[in-house]
Amino acid sequence: MSSPTRLLLAVRQFHPDYSGAARRFKGYAEGLRARGVEMEVLATGVTDARRGAWLPSVEVDGIKVYRVNAPPGWPGPITTHAAATLRRCFGAPPDVVQLAMAEWALTPWLWGLRGLGVPLAVAQTLMDTPSPHRLKRALQRRLWRLPFRAADAVVVNSAAMAGALRGLGVAAQIIPNGVDTQRFRPLDDPRQRGALRARLGLPDDGPLILNVGAVQRRKAQDLALESLIALAARQPRARLVLVGPDAVEPPFTARLRARAAAAGVADRLHLLGMRDDTPDLLRAADVFLFTSAKEGLPNAVLEAQASALPVITATFLGLSEELGQPQAHLCVKPRQADALADALHGALSQPTLAAEMGQRARAWVQERISLEGALDAYAGLYHRLAGRG
Repeated sequence: MSSPTRLLLAVRQFHPDYSGAARRFKGYAEGLRARGVEMEVLATGVTDARRGAWLPSVEVDGIKVYRVNAPPGWPGPITTHAAATLRRCFGAPPDVVQLAMAEWALTPWLWGLRGLGVPLAVAQTLMDTPSPHRLKRALQRRLWRLPFRAADAVVVNSAAMAGALRGLGVAAQIIPNGVDTQRFRPLDDPRQRGALRARLGLPDDGPLILNVGAVQRRKAQDLALESLIALAARQPRARLVLVGPDAVEPPFTARLRARAAAAGVADRLHLLGMRDDTPDLLRAADVFLFTSAKEGLPNAVLEAQASALPVITATFLGLSEELGQPQAHLCVKPRQADALADALHGALSQPTLAAEMGQRARAWVQERISLEGALDAYAGLYHRLAGRG
């Protein structure tokens, strides 16, 4: 039997630190292993050790994780050590290195990898916001192109992102995020929802509006809160449940709590922090509200759709056809609290119609956003790059 293709995934954060892209690829690890790809991870950590020092490696669900001590805000672990250090620390260079985001500051180190003969894949996971100023926008275009020119393959998860890169002169392969529709599925019997909420520690005295994602400005949970406030007169028992790390931007979280208290809805705003039971939380909710300002292809939305939960989303940079048809598979509204509140009221007051949209969305995900398809595509890419290397 031939040896597996050795993939090194370079990300800023990895479990238990939160990162949407890292969380997704952690979920891919078992399926990739079954397809002959052994994934290891290079990430940053923050300790009292010397900056740039290697921290003890650990195993997370069978994945070997190497960490470099680096302060928050650094572009990523590749910048902390030149490419030659990878050879020293990993024995032999990996067969393929994949970067979760291509930032222009990484360019010299990416070319260093090329000097080692290590094939490089970039899985761009987030849309960038162009400057409104013409000269700055022209400079951005030049800088944004640089890291992609060092890559052997560029992967994006949506047609919208592929189009944005095409505008920079960068060709990208589209591999939509895969969703495990067995793990993310609706309740077998809606009458079980009360018992499920009790087990999860959630109140059962009114409708639950769920939002999943790190609590931070980009995810715009302040817009979700304003929507709850605008909804209060019509749905006085509705609650907003935020699931995701809430210490990423402490001032933002503090402002959310203060605004909820000032508006008299502090008892109806629930910040649950990081949870490992997101599938159950989705099954326990009545509606999913997504307010992020910019995304690639948000797994949080896809997982809600797979759970047959009606999804209401504000428009965002990166909204793409992979999420389905607006008003058929999800409800898309302007980035205004009143508009989102109207949609929430409609979903909560017409549960049969909302449930039908949720069922259509689940069928869409099952047909178009296949976990097996994503695993096959990524494994094929890694094997092809390793052969070239």
